[in-house]
Amino acid sequence: MSCYFGVDVGSATTSAVIIGKDGNILDSILFDTYPNHDITVEKIKGFLNDSDYKADYGVSTGYGRKNISIVKKQVSEILCQARGIYLLFPETRVVIDIGGQDNKVIRIDSNGKVLDFVMNDKCAAGTGRFIEMAGRILKLDISNFGAVGLSSGKKYKLNSSCAVFAETEIISLISKKVPIVDIVHGINVSLAEKVYSLLRRIDHKGAYCLCGGMANNDDFVRCLENLIGEEILRPKFPQLTGALGAALIAKSEARQLATVRSQCS
Repeated sequence: MSCYFGVDVGSATTSAVIIGKDGNILDSILFDTYPNHDITVEKIKGFLNDSDYKADYGVSTGYGRKNISIVKKQVSEILCQARGIYLLFPETRVVIDIGGQDNKVIRIDSNGKVLDFVMNDKCAAGTGRFIEMAGRILKLDISNFGAVGLSSGKKYKLNSSCAVFAETEIISLISKKVPIVDIVHGINVSLAEKVYSLLRRIDHKGAYCLCGGMANNDDFVRCLENLIGEEILRPKFPQLTGALGAALIAKSEARQLATVRSQCS
């Protein structure tokens, strides 16, 4: 059985998937990215060696993609997210990728080709790092932000758009005994507005799909849907889509190479 793998090394998490010739995910792993990428590489090697599906042709993506020595090629996360999402939801025309340190909005056509994109990589506001900061202050696991925020009945948002000033505002709200559920909902509203401001910089007509860890935050998704006025598609495993796209590119590269070799032999 022909298998291929993709690796997505993000600032917060690393994911790797193995796919078969039909593009279906056969095996996967998701873990916190190590500061030392040599350890990250060893973790991925262990995953590949221990898997029942043997894959030896791979592509890496993400901000740490150039440090993954076991792959044949490095590809931008813009292209990989587009490829991965298009396979899962071919009706998608706007991909929203919320990462640990940046946000991206990618416009794709009916064939999954990237037409345009915008990104916010200058500020932590609206990214996963912002949620991590808020979680530390509130003593709350970030995986609970969706459920906690949904239980708030108030229309509330943070006044500060800057991550540094927002931290001070959150601490002030705690001291004023504002309920945690309302603070969390306010954070999600603010994050949704940051992402929506990014969306407005691009042609964002058509079906939307959200990937990255924030796709698991139901309250955030509801807030963003209210701003857009449309339902947002979400993959079952939203943190694997970049690695899936990388694996799909690995499959294409490997097949092209095999064709060339057969023609030259």
